[in-house]
Amino acid sequence: MSQRPSTRQATGDTDQYEIRPFEPGDRAGYLTLFDRVLSGGDDEWFAWKYADNPFADHVPIVVATDGDSVVGAKSAVPQRVRVGDRAVDALQPADTMVDPDHRRQGLFSRMTEVMKERYADRSQQLFFNFPNEMTLAGGKKHGWVEVGRVPTYYRIQRARGMADGDLPAPVDQGLDLLDPVFDAYLTARAKLSPSSPPDVTVEENEDVPADVLAELYERAVPDELHAERSATFYDWRFENPKWTYQTYLAGPADSSGRLSEPDVDVGVVVGSGTRNGQSMVNVVDVAPLAGAARLPALKAALERVCVRHADADVIAVSGHAIPADLLSSFGFLSDTDVPLSLVSSPSAMASYPLTENGSWSIDGRNIRRIDDWLVTFAEQDTR
Repeated sequence: MSQRPSTRQATGDTDQYEIRPFEPGDRAGYLTLFDRVLSGGDDEWFAWKYADNPFADHVPIVVATDGDSVVGAKSAVPQRVRVGDRAVDALQPADTMVDPDHRRQGLFSRMTEVMKERYADRSQQLFFNFPNEMTLAGGKKHGWVEVGRVPTYYRIQRARGMADGDLPAPVDQGLDLLDPVFDAYLTARAKLSPSSPPDVTVEENEDVPADVLAELYERAVPDELHAERSATFYDWRFENPKWTYQTYLAGPADSSGRLSEPDVDVGVVVGSGTRNGQSMVNVVDVAPLAGAARLPALKAALERVCVRHADADVIAVSGHAIPADLLSSFGFLSDTDVPLSLVSSPSAMASYPLTENGSWSIDGRNIRRIDDWLVTFAEQDTR
């Protein structure tokens, strides 16, 4: 293991800040800072996301300290990125934060450089992440490239589900007036959409069957860059304590009308949670990620998801793993198109190479081209 990088910044005649890798004693300070800046972190969440992550033997966080206080942190979620038959170690920067009382001191920049230095000679081959606009602008100053924009598709069942935070009473009431419009749209789409194949059955699981999904994934591994869906990945990814997950398995029924495991054609993982007090349902992932053979079962599974979650304000899907025309048939609208593009923006994706020669290519796929990636909410750390 390489010597740990660390920097200090002098303020007057004293060394005020130290930038260094996370140590076990920093955990309480990290969570205190998280609660102040981002909110919602706790020991269980930290253990899931960082301390017990199966894709690293350490906690991939860089902290800025002022004496005994953690005043800044830049974290990264370890994953395995696969293209074809090759998988490489990768890191997804996340949860970057600086205490409001210590901003404009260059801590973001210095933490970023220490993190780059720390992983320059390790197994990781790249950083990739989905930053907000401020973090994206800061990352570009340190070599990150904007890969492109990842669309999100929304089935709006109550307009207030698209609201971001508390709204003035007139606006809030105005959103309610839009509900009949969306109801009419969804009804029209349902009439135009052909019914699901009668020989396909859907079964609901109140957990995530990692081995079943991993086998489905291997049937049609995408040619694009994506997080490798191993059983280890599924077991870890869907233990996020902030969300509740269930799985819809679909395929041809046997003679008794049941779905047997060997006959499963598709699995859809759905996450449920709240955002700004509104109920959110996300189609987090699908297995296989590609292939035409899955489409009849995928249609049946999505139909069941929409029926089961008709009470949710919004159902959301990210990326291109599910065909856009299939989503449209269920009334999903993309934030790349009017009207949603007027009030929402697709998620930004960014990357930075950690290869020995600084190459932006992995097995012929360019990590800075959006068309060379296939991502869902499963790659994104917040769902």
